[in-house]
Amino acid sequence: MSRRLKHIIFLFLFVGMQVRAFAQETILPAIQQQEQILKCHPEDTKALKELCFLYLYKSDYRKAIEYGEKLFQLGYKKQDYKFSILYAHIGLGQAYVMLGDTSAINHLGQAMLLAKSEKNDSALCSVYNGMGLTSNIHKDYYSALHYFFEGIEAAHRCHYKELEAILLGNISSIYFLKEDPAGLTYSLQTYEMGHEQNSAYLIFIGALNASYMYYLLHDYD
Repeated sequence: MSRRLKHIIFLFLFVGMQVRAFAQETILPAIQQQEQILKCHPEDTKALKELCFLYLYKSDYRKAIEYGEKLFQLGYKKQDYKFSILYAHIGLGQAYVMLGDTSAINHLGQAMLLAKSEKNDSALCSVYNGMGLTSNIHKDYYSALHYFFEGIEAAHRCHYKELEAILLGNISSIYFLKEDPAGLTYSLQTYEMGHEQNSAYLIFIGALNASYMYYLLHDYD
């Protein structure tokens, strides 16, 4: 890798850290709002689900697991498989993926069965995203791409544009890791969808990956 490219990537990573810091600030008010709801209604499953996923976005995986477990236990108490147990499995699965815990596979597998049984494509795209992340961590890029593309198909079916964009960004990043310039199309799509959704994170990921793809294409020439 050339010195110039390293410098460009360093600048992108520095900007990315600022984007992440801004995103963290916007998550805090949402967390506080849901915690207030729980104080008044301790068994509010929607608030528990929101907190689990908000802490996932905040990268506080231990907290995500804490709320995911509460949602899971409450789901069994209420026999609520369609919502509480389904989303508890998804949240716990994604949190354990990021912590490198093998129990993630079991949670995501159970979530996939429930989501397919209920024909819940919205939940299914989150499951496929988690499965793709698991494959990526194990450097199984072929499987990761398979799951991410399956997730995009599910997102199309339920018109879940936000998660479709995130999945597209993950696909773009896989091509980055593979050092495959064929990912340029996905990188540019991520960048465009980032602007459409006013997402600084997606704009950053799309721009970073597209820059590297252009570098690889130039290198091949």
